[in-house]
This record gives sequence, structure tokens and C-alpha cells, in this order.
Amino acid sequence: MVSDEEVYRGLVHKEGPFQQLLKSVKSALAGRGLERVFLTGVAPVALSDVSSGFNVARNVYRHPQLNALCGFSSAELRDILDRMVAEGSLPREKAPEALGLMRDWYDGYRFADGAEERVYNPTNCLYFLQDLQERGTYPENLLDHNLAADRGKLAFLGHLPAGSRVLTELMRGDGRLAVKRLEDRFTFEDLATRLGEDDRFLASLLYYLGMLTDAGKTPELDLMLEIPNLVVEKLYVDQLAELWLPASREQRTARERWVRTFLSSGELEPLLERLETELRPLLSNRDYLRMGEQALKMIFLTLFFDDRRHAIFSELETARGYADVCLLLRPEVRTKAPELADLLFELKFVPLAKLGKSGENLAKLENDQLRALPAVAAALGEARAQSRPATGERSRSASGPSCGCAVTRWSRLGWSGWWGRWSGSRGW
Repeated sequence: MVSDEEVYRGLVHKEGPFQQLLKSVKSALAGRGLERVFLTGVAPVALSDVSSGFNVARNVYRHPQLNALCGFSSAELRDILDRMVAEGSLPREKAPEALGLMRDWYDGYRFADGAEERVYNPTNCLYFLQDLQERGTYPENLLDHNLAADRGKLAFLGHLPAGSRVLTELMRGDGRLAVKRLEDRFTFEDLATRLGEDDRFLASLLYYLGMLTDAGKTPELDLMLEIPNLVVEKLYVDQLAELWLPASREQRTARERWVRTFLSSGELEPLLERLETELRPLLSNRDYLRMGEQALKMIFLTLFFDDRRHAIFSELETARGYADVCLLLRPEVRTKAPELADLLFELKFVPLAKLGKSGENLAKLENDQLRALPAVAAALGEARAQSRPATGERSRSASGPSCGCAVTRWSRLGWSGWWGRWSGSRGW
């Protein structure tokens, strides 16, 4: 059987068909009738490996004037929605809502250094608009099935040591990471030797794959890369679920059932009890040592991120600061399923050293006793204060439960929940 590497080298090296094509193009450019060539869709690794046979090419990927070439702008999408309103296929009052959904899920790409405009993924937008025009409703699944290839690439990268570290760093923080510079050449040898261990090399590859985008410069003049939108964040979360919470089909079905029960009842404790039981055999002692608020946040993201129901935001700005995990109902779900609510989670980690008890003694405590421990009570009180509503709400108000959760170790969880009103600065 011929390996993928042999197939690739046969295409781009020596006298392969790709090399022959580019040699013919180069020959035609030498006064034989061909004046200009514009190539798109060439992966960085292929560009590197064929450059010896096509050394007249110039890479314009990061050129500011081409930033919006392959994406939709907000103005273009607004014009499309206005046409749908004029044709009668979309009620006028739904146009801003539809644009807001596309902004959260499909916008955010910036391909050129210094470019101010961000663009929308055109494939996803056309998928969304086609459903909206033909059926008069938003797609139930906001992730287009054409993303299967992206899932496959991310699954491969996520199982590499560097891939696991980069995914974890992105989701534990604010979805950003800095690199000294963007790699612009990827040889096959680079992929074989650096991809598994060089975090920043892998981050550059994620940029070219559309999984990260340009977010400007840091104060130290490094390049900041960030997750562009909720579609890509969902891909990351799904991959992290495979890494952190591997499960059989039966286990995944059970988790979904626990989450649905919580969403309909507002009772978090049964979900946490089942989570404790399931996580204990999965997490090693090293995981215990690394456990903190950010790791807990990742667990909640993997449990609750369902694009059919909620948009989920990590570190969403609210009137009182930044919410650890915030779930906002999709607009049409808010109407169709009034029993569901927006959710806000404030997460706190309490290390064993602050409790003055061994893990064995802690495991013997009832939940009420656990919540009464001074360090746990203080953490829950802080979570409650941070998620309480504030006056001067800025853009939208939503009714829903706010929940505080304090973790002592993965064998014991303490929590507190309350109903209230809170406001986020982002909404439809």
C-alpha cells in the first residue's frame, strides 16, 4: 500500500503532475501569451515544496488589499437580507436578528496585517441564508456539514502533544495566544519534525487552516491569534470533549440526558453528582494537580455547548465584569421553548490546602457540610456576588439561573444556585 507521504511527494516533487503544471505556467509567462496568474487554494506546505519549480510566484496571502477577497462583509450581508425583505421571504424585523446570529457564529476573520475589517465565512453564510430563504427559519444546526474536513484536521492535530497543549491553552484562557511571528513556509519535513512538539508552529498552521485569525499586535509587538467565531470554538470544544471526556455512545447519550434534565429543572446537584462519579476514573493525579477554575470551565463548555439550543460564551463581558461561562438561547429557541433560560456560571476552585482536610476526610462529608466549610462558603459567596445583577444594564436583559460552583477536588463538588436577572453586553 502506498503511504500518504509517498503520494504527496509524487505530486509535488521531481516530475509530478503539480510540478509539471507549474512549469508549463512558468513557461507560458515567458512571452508565450500568459501575462498574469492568480493561484488560490494552495496550502502553505505545497507552496513551500513547489517553490523551486515556480520561483516567479509571490505570496500575497497577507496583503491588506486582499483581506476581504474571500469573505462577506457586514455590509454585503445586510444588503442580501434587505433584498430578502424586499422579496417578501424575510420579515423586516428579523433581519437584524439574522445578521446578529451570523456575526456571532460566522464572522471574525482577518487575514491581513493591519486590516481593520473582519469578514464572514462565506460557505457558512450561504448555508444559513439558503435555509432562511427556502424555509423561512434558521438552520437547526448552525455548523455546516462541509466542516467535516475541518473536524478531521483538528482531530489529528488535537492528538499531537503540541496540539493538545494549544487547544487547552486557547480554551482555558480567552481564546487567544501570541506568537513571535507567523510561519509562512511549511515543508513536509517541518510537518514531520516540528508539528508534534512546536506549539507556535502548530498555531501558525491553525491560522492557515482558518482555525485561528489575526487579532493584532501585543504590547511587545508579537502577533496575537484568536478563535474567530462560535463555529470554530464549537470545533475546539468538541475536540476537547474527546480528549478530556472520552465516552462511549451510551455515555454520551447519558450526559446529554443529564444536561437536558438540568436545563428543564434548574437542579444542578444531580448533574454534578453524576459528573463526579464519571470523572473520577478518567482524571489522573496529574490532572488533579492541574485542576483549577479554567479547567473546570473547559468541562462545562464541553457539556453544555449545543448549537441547536444555545450560543455559549467564555469570559463574556457583563455589567459586573466577565462571566466564566454564559449560555444565551438562540432567538427562535427563546420563543419555541419558553421553559428554557439563559444561564450564567461563575466557577471557583478551592485547593485542598485551604480546607485543612485530607481528601479522604473530605469525601466523607455530606454536601451541606461541604458547602459550610469556610473556604468553600467564601468561594460560593464570591461567585454569587460576581453573578448578581447590576443596575445600568447596557444592551439586553435575560431571565435565567445564575449558578456558582466551587471545586475542592474531583471527588467533591459544592455548588449554589439562584434565580435572578443579569445582563450581557453581547446579544441579538
